[in-house]
Amino acid sequence: MGELRQDLRFGLSRLKKAPGVTIVAALALGLAIGANSTIFSLLDAMFFRPLPVENPERLVRLYTSSISSPEGRSSFPDYEDYLSGISSFSGLLASGRRGALLRRGDTTETILVEVVSRNYFEVLGTPLSFGTAWGPGPGADEQDLVVISRDLWSRRFGSDPEIVGKPIHLSGENLVVGAVAAPRFRGLDRLIAVEAWIRSDTWARRMNSRSDFERRDSRWLDVWGRLAQDASVDQAQAEASVAAAGLARRYPETNQDRTSLVLAEAAERRRNGLGLTALLMSLAGLALLVCCANIANLLLAQFEARRPEIATRLALGAPRLRIIRQAFTESLLLAAIGGAAGLLLAWRLIDLLPAMMPQTWIRLNLDFTADGRVVAFSVFVALTTTILFGAAPALHAGRVDLMSVLRGQGVLGSEASSKMNLQNVLVAGQIAACVVLLTTSGLFIQSLRRGLELKPGFERKPMLLLSLSPGLAGYDREATRAFYTELRQRLGALPGVETASYAMRAPLSMTGGGASVKAFFDDEGMAIKYNSVGPRYFNVMGTRILRGRDFGSGDGREAPRVALVSATTARRFWPGRDPIGETIRIGDSDRTAHEIVGVVEDVKINSIHEEPQPYLYFPFDQRPRSEATFLIAASVEETALASPVRATLRAVAPDVAVLDLTSQEELMRYALYTERTYAGLASALGTLGLFLAGTGLFGVISYLIGLRTNEIGIRIALGAQSADVLRTFVGRGLWLSSVGVAVGLCACLALTRLLSGFLYGVSPRDPMSFLGAALVVMLTAAFASYLPARRAAAINPVSALRQE
Repeated sequence: MGELRQDLRFGLSRLKKAPGVTIVAALALGLAIGANSTIFSLLDAMFFRPLPVENPERLVRLYTSSISSPEGRSSFPDYEDYLSGISSFSGLLASGRRGALLRRGDTTETILVEVVSRNYFEVLGTPLSFGTAWGPGPGADEQDLVVISRDLWSRRFGSDPEIVGKPIHLSGENLVVGAVAAPRFRGLDRLIAVEAWIRSDTWARRMNSRSDFERRDSRWLDVWGRLAQDASVDQAQAEASVAAAGLARRYPETNQDRTSLVLAEAAERRRNGLGLTALLMSLAGLALLVCCANIANLLLAQFEARRPEIATRLALGAPRLRIIRQAFTESLLLAAIGGAAGLLLAWRLIDLLPAMMPQTWIRLNLDFTADGRVVAFSVFVALTTTILFGAAPALHAGRVDLMSVLRGQGVLGSEASSKMNLQNVLVAGQIAACVVLLTTSGLFIQSLRRGLELKPGFERKPMLLLSLSPGLAGYDREATRAFYTELRQRLGALPGVETASYAMRAPLSMTGGGASVKAFFDDEGMAIKYNSVGPRYFNVMGTRILRGRDFGSGDGREAPRVALVSATTARRFWPGRDPIGETIRIGDSDRTAHEIVGVVEDVKINSIHEEPQPYLYFPFDQRPRSEATFLIAASVEETALASPVRATLRAVAPDVAVLDLTSQEELMRYALYTERTYAGLASALGTLGLFLAGTGLFGVISYLIGLRTNEIGIRIALGAQSADVLRTFVGRGLWLSSVGVAVGLCACLALTRLLSGFLYGVSPRDPMSFLGAALVVMLTAAFASYLPARRAAAINPVSALRQE
């Protein structure tokens, strides 16, 4: 321990004597470790941190599987049959997410509600902050209760300690707050936060959705189970399969060819995150390797400058192992400083992560905290980097040739060759890692570009989207129609507005595709998503009508029912025929006939990358909705229209609240959020790697010039031209870079399988990305080699020989 303290004191002294090396190495390490820790925190929150429930390792998912949907949702009747037919579970719950409108005072907002079975909190064993939720079975008090999240309680109710027992206004209904959930509990979804929980019977009765719980083919519920004490996942799977087979026999119309699948929640979550985790941590790890190689080169040069000191210590009897240990201790101190800087940077970046997430009415269930797991990971990375960049310089420090130093000789023979070979390997490794980072960055940028160029079926132009719900203000269907008509006319007359319309939903508006109807193209019906649209909707959106006509003033509520179909719908159900004039029947019981009057181009409904799917359009007057989104095409910046639009709404109907006011550009930005994130992250890591690789090559060429200063002076004295000297050292840098580029490109080819699942519209072997990365690296290498080579070409031969 005494020697260790001595090594630490001496190491700190050496770091103070070389502040330039210390600062550069600490900053590089801080950036690399901070990036790794931040990415780890993000992935930990998404995939690896246990759910805040009792014994989360006993929690499983029960899916109703089909050929088209192996991990499908279940219906409430199926859930009730599972509840009584599987003994391997100590509890089984059902839950499904729905949007609801929370009104408090003059403000209204959309929140995400989880409709749950009575035993939800009992099965999960989740404590409540205060209050009591409903019990597992009907009790004497059948009051309609709601449990609210801690976040909602603090954000909208001012952390009112007397909130329990008070009513809240939810989607036009008054419900009573029964409890406030635990601080970290926001539902069972790893990404999306729930803000309120309502019993299924309450939701069915108060929200007029009994059919959602009575129909066996209405599959919208997630089923979760808790394994019994001695039960395993395999036992639960066997019993669930038997139960599913029984349902298929009893209800062949809805359950034929459907089976059950039981998966452990933790294992499924980690499996789903394995690919993304491998990709992001590999990129961050490559940046860390580039950093380690760069610092190793710095330390090699530093220990070379200290050869006389090390030789003196050896001459005085110091064991070589002691020299190695001292050198490694200095590396450990450097890693400690860099690790502390990295952890501080990670704390700051983790605090910024929520602001970097997409800002929508849907809140994310992600806790970004620099907790003990992040600290432990940072310490592990710092220790690993110590070995990566400290071992080789320490071993070389212990291999100093004592006799050559005492004779006043430089680095000669095999010692010089060995050292330069190691530095060459480190530089080539840096270049290879940099090529992988830049190639990956190029692929993600190409993927983002393809997404931006994609034709979504509507025009991308300045447009405001105003979401309203007159029904919350007490408007009946007739008053709602009149309100929509007047507001559209008033909005269309505003300065800066080209035209305006409204619809049940806007494309890519994060509503799950909207509602669906049962459509009968023949004797068998199928559920198809649809949209109810107002006058001139397709003109406002810029969606082309391929055949037939648009809806007109003659398609009012009393007129014959009409519909427009998407191009995919026409191809699927009328292949090779013109569907104009054909009839489809809509609805489970009445099956009202609708004449097809037009075909419109396919539009991206939920995701910018989705495959075309059948879709229907109806005139808003013939299929009205209480909620709608106004689409306001602008000839000016959207932000300039926000205030006039709000003022117009207040003038027409001051009692109707704005649910959401956003722009089409915001929706498109959210639709491409994943691609933007991947491209931004890979570009940042690639830029860091390129900078470090360039400085590493600069250092190696500078060190090589220092070793050969006498030789350069002699060559110049004998008539060598500056261009010859430049060519020698720039060529050395380009040769090293060429080796690194070749290795890096081979590594990229090996990583194509890992990248393929994260790219859209671009091959993981895209030649432009490969060639672009190689070209950028070679240009950087040429510049990094030219700077020290230019100094070498300007060496005064007399001064060089005099120094020798």
